[in-house]
Amino acid sequence: MTDTKKLRQSLGLSQAKFAEKIGVVEMTVRRWEHGQCKPSSLAREKLEQIERGT
Repeated sequence: MTDTKKLRQSLGLSQAKFAEKIGVVEMTVRRWEHGQCKPSSLAREKLEQIERGT
């Protein structure tokens, strides 16, 4: 599974900009990074696409 925070930081994006890129609200990214919840299957797919550079 993608480490959301590491991926976001590797792209040089703020939580707000990263959330916008994925199509979620900033609070969702914050909750993922703090382990309060996990990305949905659709969000995981988007994260994997970003990680692959597609």
